[in-house]
Amino acid sequence: LGRAPDARRRELRVQTYAVVPLSEDCGVIEWVHGLLPLRQLVLSQWRHFSTPSSAEIKAQHDAAHANRAPWLRRMLELHP
Repeated sequence: LGRAPDARRRELRVQTYAVVPLSEDCGVIEWVHGLLPLRQLVLSQWRHFSTPSSAEIKAQHDAAHANRAPWLRRMLELHP
């Protein structure tokens, strides 16, 4: 556009935006000022409804997995 006389005269410009794809034919454009990111909205809802975060769920899983070996040993002793 910078080389075309008509475009320069009309002050045409190209504006680019970052796009987050949601599907093959849909996406979210970055240019909406003051918009809350989706992650921030989800986290606030999780906190509001006391839903555990993925880190908390992983910690619970790891703790349960750590206690699995003694339980498995007891079960194998009971059911050889």
